Amino acid sequence: MFSYCGAHKKFLPGGLGLTKRLVDLWKTAASQKTIFAYCGRINMLQTLSVSLLPALVIVAAMTDVTNYKIPNWLTGLTAALFFPMALWAGMPLAEFGWHLLAGVVLFFVGYGLFSLGLFGGGDAKLMAAAGLWFGTSHSLEFLILTVLAGGLLALSVGVWSLFNTYLEFRDVERLSQIFRRVRPNVPYGFALCIGAILAFPNTWWMSVG
Repeated sequence: MFSYCGAHKKFLPGGLGLTKRLVDLWKTAASQKTIFAYCGRINMLQTLSVSLLPALVIVAAMTDVTNYKIPNWLTGLTAALFFPMALWAGMPLAEFGWHLLAGVVLFFVGYGLFSLGLFGGGDAKLMAAAGLWFGTSHSLEFLILTVLAGGLLALSVGVWSLFNTYLEFRDVERLSQIFRRVRPNVPYGFALCIGAILAFPNTWWMSVG
């Protein structure tokens, strides 16, 4: 046995060199796998950070346009997903607090609009859920763009309703009476969607990754 080892001693350096190279290759592959996994995690995080809220408000707008209702599960999901996304993205604690404050403030704003009959309940809840994503620094921009989009939408729906009424009655006096009573049924979820999409590119989420 010793003679066998001694006889093959000259082959050991080469064997050790091959083993070392195999170990190095294994370590390199493992490190590259880790890098790829890290890059994949970053890419997924960036993708979700910039697309998750817009996707959710688009779905909300579609349901509001088709059914004049935004389901509670959708507004709840929009609010709930903010928390794991903020944790995953490494949102600073102070920033997290400002985002929570924005959600609370917009909840009361939405409740006030709902109490006045200007907003539906689903619209108010969606506004508060979106406020979590915008934070205090961009909630005002979100609200202004939403109001502008909602005004244009209400005007368009009102004009369309009056035009259809005119085609139906063709009576100017009757039309004027209807005009004074008209209250267009506006899917404000669509306006919230437009406001959110236009304001979102300026938010903290665009700096993630």
